[in-house]
Amino acid sequence: MLPWLSLRQFWFAFVGYLLFSTILFMGSSFTMLAWIVYLFLLLPVYGGLLIVLLTLTHRYRGWRLRVRSPLAIITGMTQILAIITSPGNCYGFKQGNQCYSLAQVWWGNVGEISFQNQPPHWTAIEQAFYPLLAIHVAMLLLTTVTLRRSSASV
Repeated sequence: MLPWLSLRQFWFAFVGYLLFSTILFMGSSFTMLAWIVYLFLLLPVYGGLLIVLLTLTHRYRGWRLRVRSPLAIITGMTQILAIITSPGNCYGFKQGNQCYSLAQVWWGNVGEISFQNQPPHWTAIEQAFYPLLAIHVAMLLLTTVTLRRSSASV
């Protein structure tokens, strides 16, 4: 487990994580499809978590919180996996082509893409983006819900 934090310390750490996470997600996505998914799925969840945190701060003023380490680690791992599988190149997306994943853009053979030169898709990785993003959101919610609370000043 991570050390006990006052609500103020937890507030700064959590808001810092959400800001860093948003910057990381938005900075790693080079396509409009990924931006749309992040703006309309991820940011409302982050906003809801901030509202929950405000309610928690008001209700448990003076208490200390502790985050469960395994859940925090799994949440970070699912975030990294969601970023790696996010759309990285969507050439021909409007014509019905599937987006290449960021993993294939980084480590694959996606160079200059044209209608004559279209490398094969890594379909399993490309289709894992939405489930991994949903798992990341679920793990973030689970991490928030399972916070340990203590009224003692440790």
